[in-house]
Amino acid sequence: MKFEIENAPVSIEHINLRKEGKDDAKDLAVDIKVYMRTDPGILACFDPTLRHFLFNEKDEARFPMMGAFGWSGEVVKAEAEIGEEKFYGVSVKKFEIGTSLSLTGKAAVALTFTMSFKPSAREAALLAELIGEKAWLTIKKNELPLV
Repeated sequence: MKFEIENAPVSIEHINLRKEGKDDAKDLAVDIKVYMRTDPGILACFDPTLRHFLFNEKDEARFPMMGAFGWSGEVVKAEAEIGEEKFYGVSVKKFEIGTSLSLTGKAAVALTFTMSFKPSAREAALLAELIGEKAWLTIKKNELPLV
């Protein structure tokens, strides 16, 4: 699955901070639930025929009464940039896809997903400040950087 986003406006809906690992070496970890409304072109990241299934030739929703549905794909070892902070080894999963209209009346996709990774304590505090706020998000499928 090649799921990539470039500098997209998103809303940080929820943040779950936790510790994970063995008792003697626990690391801080975070799950961030993200919501965005975007162009139906993003559906190609999931399946090349999904846009045609959800929208007709005039970009009208084929099933306007259908609620959001889950997508079980997962992106691993991604790079994410939220605001000016970069994170590596990001897992993107728990996708929910819905159809809607944009503010201009054009077809749009309502997309919710969860990003999981290991931030520093400083980064976790900065992320917590974004709850309920608009943020700019970039996700790229990259391996961990060489150190």
